[in-house]
Amino acid sequence: MPSSSITYEIRWFGTGDFPTEIDAVLAGIEKGETNRLAESGRTDIYFPVEGQAGIGMKLRDQNRGAEEGRFEIKMRTLQQDRPWHIAGACGWAEEWTKIGWGFDISHQEGMAHLLGEGYGIGQVPVSKTRTQWKFLPGSADAPAAIDFDDELDRACVVERTLVRIYSKPDRSGEAWDHWSFAFEAFDTLGGKGEDLLRSGMAELLG
Repeated sequence: MPSSSITYEIRWFGTGDFPTEIDAVLAGIEKGETNRLAESGRTDIYFPVEGQAGIGMKLRDQNRGAEEGRFEIKMRTLQQDRPWHIAGACGWAEEWTKIGWGFDISHQEGMAHLLGEGYGIGQVPVSKTRTQWKFLPGSADAPAAIDFDDELDRACVVERTLVRIYSKPDRSGEAWDHWSFAFEAFDTLGGKGEDLLRSGMAELLG
């Protein structure tokens, strides 16, 4: 059965080294090893759809002992009509819906071939080194991060990512290094993720 989730998020991209100014902000929420989710050496396979910037498709890298592969489609379902300006930061807030399907890991290569060759969609490998922190705006400890494994119905996630984008599916040829910084908010209790995202940004950046 597919799984789905809805997040409200705002994201920035750049080239070169990750900005030291942002790292200084993130140092303020760090409390220890358990309050972050760190991933390195992960390479997802993206299948860009020409002319559809609001749709993302990928096969998640599941080659590190996983028994199940995962295919995800992410769709932008809402974008604000003007950029947000919060605590000196400016960006576009968007709502995204993610749907994922699991499959036997032995079919991973076949899935990539089907999408990339059978349907004529190009394959773009993207290697990632990513760290995420989770906190609950309005709580007594905010914006200090909480244990990332704590299951919450609503929270903000801050994400720091370094990516390398390869020009060819076999990772030969040219490659380009980029970074991204993002806030994501989710609220499964029926609240507005938009409000939670705005509060989280104000608490961390203010």
